[in-house]
Amino acid sequence: METLNDILVYYPEITSVHPACLAVPEISDEDREKLEQDIGSKGLMEDILLTSDGQLLDGRNRLMACYRTKKEPRFTRTSSDPWEVAFSRNIARRHLDTIDKCKFAEAWADDEKAKAKERLKVRLPVETVPQVK
Repeated sequence: METLNDILVYYPEITSVHPACLAVPEISDEDREKLEQDIGSKGLMEDILLTSDGQLLDGRNRLMACYRTKKEPRFTRTSSDPWEVAFSRNIARRHLDTIDKCKFAEAWADDEKAKAKERLKVRLPVETVPQVK
């Protein structure tokens, strides 16, 4: 069975997978089979969401189901905060246990820490910082 990384090469509009997407727990094999049957018979009902720069944000299971059932996926891009999108579309709605929710929160916090480190690297030169008198 193909993995997400195996099928991404077939969709050039997807540049990569956003960490917020990967932080959402996988659905069960049973639920994946049901999704594939549904998309196979009815087609894709909800677009797959990409960030403005083309990262897969929401819909990895729908994307895989489209690929496996040979249905054409539809993509929508958003400029909304990726972590908030992942939270509201998945974590807040799914019946996840506390451990899965904590893992998502930890991944979000780790991403924010990494961004903060990058921001610290881009400091203004001392002479451009206003002096307090």
